[in-house]
Amino acid sequence: MLTTRTHDLTFDLTLLTSHAKDEESYWFSKWKVLDFLQSIDIFTDKEKETYTNRFNQLFTENSSYQFLPALLSLDTEDLNDLLEEPPLKMKRYQRLDFCNAIQQVHSGAITPAPAPSASSLTEQERVDRSLRAQLCVPIEFFIEERKGMHQSQWPMIRERKECHIIVWYMLCNQIKFQNKTVLELGAGALGVASLALAQMNVAKQIVITEGTEDQAKLQLLRHNGNMNRGSDTNVRVEHFEWENKSKMDQIMTNICDNYETDVIIGCDILNYTLNMPIVLLNAVYALMTRSTAARSDSIFLCAHNLRFGLSHLGSIERYAEELGMIMKRIDPFHAKTGFVPMDVEGNVVPDVVKEFDKTNDVVLLSFQLKYPN
Repeated sequence: MLTTRTHDLTFDLTLLTSHAKDEESYWFSKWKVLDFLQSIDIFTDKEKETYTNRFNQLFTENSSYQFLPALLSLDTEDLNDLLEEPPLKMKRYQRLDFCNAIQQVHSGAITPAPAPSASSLTEQERVDRSLRAQLCVPIEFFIEERKGMHQSQWPMIRERKECHIIVWYMLCNQIKFQNKTVLELGAGALGVASLALAQMNVAKQIVITEGTEDQAKLQLLRHNGNMNRGSDTNVRVEHFEWENKSKMDQIMTNICDNYETDVIIGCDILNYTLNMPIVLLNAVYALMTRSTAARSDSIFLCAHNLRFGLSHLGSIERYAEELGMIMKRIDPFHAKTGFVPMDVEGNVVPDVVKEFDKTNDVVLLSFQLKYPN
């Protein structure tokens, strides 16, 4: 009998040096327009009351304008039109003052009020705050019960440990994935890296690809993608058997025609056989050159286990260079440029990542086109 279980992965964001800055940015994004209206000296008290009521009416018609970032995203002309039309109907001099105040927010001259203290938070806000300190990725998987014993079936319960490396990198560098289309190659049983990125809600679109032709397995990945997607992130699952040369061209056309691939990610997918890196890098190069996204920004990020040694890594770099790609090695544990959380004594904090030897076990590799034009 098949049943489902949930496997939860949790990343403690308070361990990140960027957490405080990220929180400030998040609470700024939640800054309400009415707070902004009250915080700038452009209206009399009577006018503030009038336009507070009118903004509330606007929110009932279009709730997306309730928070200030929606107004910040408008250019001056569109913002002026919004302020001029019903229900707001601001006078010309008021529109000029309001638009000027928006520009000051853009420049940093006006900043939002600080986030409320813990003592002033509502119970729901406290829950929201605590949840934001963690990125939790729940993954459902099937198990088969046999004679009272649970035996794990596809997908495997454990994710690839290397995926934690790339997840921490994405947590520390979310701006690099902002509004991007991200494609994961060889997502495997769980597709953890893609699911974690989906919950960050920064990418425009995530395409999870896996080489299996088993539709039940692909459907499970689709279910996980839908369960973990962010409100602004579209998640798709596609079959992509990049090691099958006879099928790769057709699949490549489907991928490239439908998605502007900005970022490609992978977890330990350069290590299967000695010739597999060549096949994979051919697929990566084809994706980069055939994508309609800006080639100069296109990048392939791969968490790579060094279990086959530095000579194997050297062969990967040489073949990438022959194709026309530049490979860079990023040390996750570097004291200054690393991104895995460390304590004051330089010890790795996340339990799963502790299993890697900081000196030579795992790296993050980045590949970009040498001649992007």
